Amino acid sequence: METTNIVITGVGGQGIILVSHILADAAKASDLSVYVGEVHGMAQRGGVVHTYVRIGDIYSSLVPEGEADIVLSLEMGEAYRARNYLNSESWVITNQRRIIPLSVVKGEADYPEAEEIEKALDGLGERTLSVDATKLARESGSEIAENVVMLGIMVATGALPIEEETIKEAIVDRVKEEWKEVNLKAFAAGLQKGQDLIAELEL
Repeated sequence: METTNIVITGVGGQGIILVSHILADAAKASDLSVYVGEVHGMAQRGGVVHTYVRIGDIYSSLVPEGEADIVLSLEMGEAYRARNYLNSESWVITNQRRIIPLSVVKGEADYPEAEEIEKALDGLGERTLSVDATKLARESGSEIAENVVMLGIMVATGALPIEEETIKEAIVDRVKEEWKEVNLKAFAAGLQKGQDLIAELEL
């Protein structure tokens, strides 16, 4: 089978690792081989986090540069930083939220200006979806669920070799009982938003 390469990025505290685990659980439930890459950066709140999910017949967990099918960024600036993974067919899904990472606060890295990020995102290609996932999550019951909103948008692209219902089952299995309803609402909101945005692209 073909390999599906996913790069998930953002800052600590946004639930990036949870999204990786949901995807891995859903892939396994679909009898697909899956590798989840190591976290690069500081997983503590405020540190930059990257994870890699590779589905298919592969033998390494790291996504090579230029070979991502999907870059999912929960923070706007990190979509900009992850552009080396992209090719002309990649999907770029980014939250419009801006969070200054700890490395920038410490003076160890620079954070691009908003105009620079927006210009770069505009030039990433036709398959770029930018959304206020934080707002959609809030409307679903909690801002914390912005990661699951983004997951719903990813499913809407049709780029995953996994059925929607299998993803939903993985969400239910992974989150605590008191958060199940909120997360399912957030997923549905993201899925609908993704479908609406893709319809506008006329791909």
